[in-house]
Amino acid sequence: MRRLLTFGVRRPRAALIGWLVATVGLAVVGLGVQSHLSASTLGVAGSESAREFQLFDQRFGPSVTVPILLEGPAASLDRQGPVLSRALAGLKNARVISPWDSQPGSRQLRPIPTAGLIIVSVDSPPASSLTSIEPSIRQTIDRLTRRPVTAHVSGLAAIGDQLEKSSLDAVHRAELIAIPIVGLVLLLVFGSLAAAAIPAVLGAGTVLAGFGMIALLGRLFPITEAAISFASMMGLALGVDYSLLVVSRFRDELGEARDPEAVRRAATAAAVRAGRTVGFAGAAVGLAMLCALVVSAGTLLLSAVLGVIVVVVLGVLSTVIAAPAALILMGPRVRRHRLVTRRGTGPGFWGRFAERSLSRPMVLEAIVAGGLLALALPALSLATGPPDARQLPPGSAARDDFNELTRVVGSGWASPFEMIGVVTNGTITTQPRLDALARAQRAVRRDPAVAGVLGPGALAAQARPLLTARRDVRRADLNLKRTAKQVKGLAASLGQASAGAQRVEAGFGMASQAITSLLNKSGGGTGAVAQLHAGLGTATAGAGQLDHGLAQAQTAADGIAKGCGQAATGAGQLASSIDTGLSIAGQLSTRLSATAAQLRSGSTAATDLAAPIDSARRQLTSAANALGAMQVGRIDPGYSAAAAAVSAAAASLDGG
Repeated sequence: MRRLLTFGVRRPRAALIGWLVATVGLAVVGLGVQSHLSASTLGVAGSESAREFQLFDQRFGPSVTVPILLEGPAASLDRQGPVLSRALAGLKNARVISPWDSQPGSRQLRPIPTAGLIIVSVDSPPASSLTSIEPSIRQTIDRLTRRPVTAHVSGLAAIGDQLEKSSLDAVHRAELIAIPIVGLVLLLVFGSLAAAAIPAVLGAGTVLAGFGMIALLGRLFPITEAAISFASMMGLALGVDYSLLVVSRFRDELGEARDPEAVRRAATAAAVRAGRTVGFAGAAVGLAMLCALVVSAGTLLLSAVLGVIVVVVLGVLSTVIAAPAALILMGPRVRRHRLVTRRGTGPGFWGRFAERSLSRPMVLEAIVAGGLLALALPALSLATGPPDARQLPPGSAARDDFNELTRVVGSGWASPFEMIGVVTNGTITTQPRLDALARAQRAVRRDPAVAGVLGPGALAAQARPLLTARRDVRRADLNLKRTAKQVKGLAASLGQASAGAQRVEAGFGMASQAITSLLNKSGGGTGAVAQLHAGLGTATAGAGQLDHGLAQAQTAADGIAKGCGQAATGAGQLASSIDTGLSIAGQLSTRLSATAAQLRSGSTAATDLAAPIDSARRQLTSAANALGAMQVGRIDPGYSAAAAAVSAAAASLDGG
């Protein structure tokens, strides 16, 4: 430990150069510290809100909401609002809800005719989404809105971004104010510009190096602007305070001596004795911050604790290494450039006050403790809350936009509450669960403090066709199977009718041959008449078979047409009720097309039957005419019966 404390005394140039290089290097890194900071989050580990954040990110993905309030005459809003909504929806990773949508709950976004609220949801982490998409949102608004319509962009992310920028600006302004004041105080304490310069330089170096360390840590885990604020305040205070102890001790040890050996002894004594005090003080602060780090909730307090720990470590190292080295190199010159000369050699006012106070320590402790408690009493009435626009400076654009949005539609749209419904088994999209969500939304909406509620409850009624789609598909599938069987029956009936037509044609052929024989013979034609009877019998039986097959085919065709109509109606209802049913409807359409093809095939078969039937009718008519023209054959006993049969067959084929 002693070797570390006296390193700056033993090798002053190496110690000072090493400190200077490290400080300048970290200061350069710290120039871009703002780009490595994360947005402030209010999640507390283990809390219900933290679980909600985690569940939301897992199920829906991280996102940020940007509400945009449009104000102006109703006619102008109705012209510009829809155009702006469509343009915002075309941005990368963005979804939009507006009063001009047909989505459930969108009417709540138009509280009055002269104002409309557009909600833009960006699917990306809050730390990066706003910085990446806000310029696009602003450009789109500027391009598509014109007077008399005005736009106000707000939201928790936009407010947090402005709070971060305002905090960093405040830190820089505070540094510009604090550094001259600290320098003046040091001049009053030491009375020497050279002596005051050492604590001032080490304090500033601690702050700048602290910014660099925070930038490096920001690459590893999220750190907010609170780390910068605390590092700036505590770094300057601790850097000056710790080095002031070493410089004061060195001056007391050196006295009026000027020889190098006296300077070395004074620097060694200051480094060891004051260095131990500095080390103990830094360890106490660091330990307290580590305890706070263990119990810290959220990134805000975590960042503040890390900022303090960083500057405590850097302040202690700068004091025990660089301060003794600077004192060794300056030596007696530390008393040069006196601006304040102390009269006399005895203790001054503060020395005498300290001596008197130490003579009665209990009284002094009571007075100090009482004063601290009195100053702490206002903290009991401290109103805490999350970051909001009221913390922004007056005149801030983000604050003005938030105030206007709050006045018109309420503050809830800028930072809404989010609720997630979870089920342990099955899906949440069953009809009873959707109905339960709808009832919960209505219950929340009845709260007088609630301006509006958006959620899945509004989908309960619209989801019913979707939830019944499976039943409709099963019914359609059964209808198609039944239709397929009827198509097979139609094919069989048409086959039977085809066979009957062939028998009719064959019978008429036999009858035609018999009539021809009768016409060629001059005498009796008993054999020809018998052949005629047989042919007409075959034709009659074939006609009966044809008639039966066609009747069955007609019945099957009627059933098929009815089934296809039902299936087509069901498919149409399915496609119109849910977009996701398009693929199912497509499958049904394919199967219906196949069925239609089969029906067309059956129709073709029926058409094919018409040709032989028409040929048979013509042959039968010719046979009847030939029988009527016969003279010799009329004496045959079967002539009358044959003529009557031919006439009846021809009449039946003609539809009579």
